[in-house]
Amino acid sequence: MRQAQLLHSLWSLGHPPTLSEIAEIDRSGTTQACRQLTYRLEHLGYIAVDVDEQDRRAVRILLTEDGSKVGEAYEGFFRELTSLISKDMSEDELKIVARFLDSFINVLGKRLRPS
Repeated sequence: MRQAQLLHSLWSLGHPPTLSEIAEIDRSGTTQACRQLTYRLEHLGYIAVDVDEQDRRAVRILLTEDGSKVGEAYEGFFRELTSLISKDMSEDELKIVARFLDSFINVLGKRLRPS
């Protein structure tokens, strides 16, 4: 699930991020944890790792065609799920749920980050 979420994030960004950017997106908190995740995704053929031409120290992460397909499928899945869950909700109820989810994500992110 974490791999699919990261592929979706990469797909949504529209530009090849660095490992540091991925660490922020993934909320793992460490570049090392990100390296391990990207290594697995590269081994599976979903991403390619490339050295930035302008800053040779920076490593950019590129989606492969298969990685883009996973990112797009993840987007479709969540659009459909969101539609099913929210179809009978009023605008006010949707705003309440959105505020709750924002708070939940913030709290969860703080708890998952190493101190």
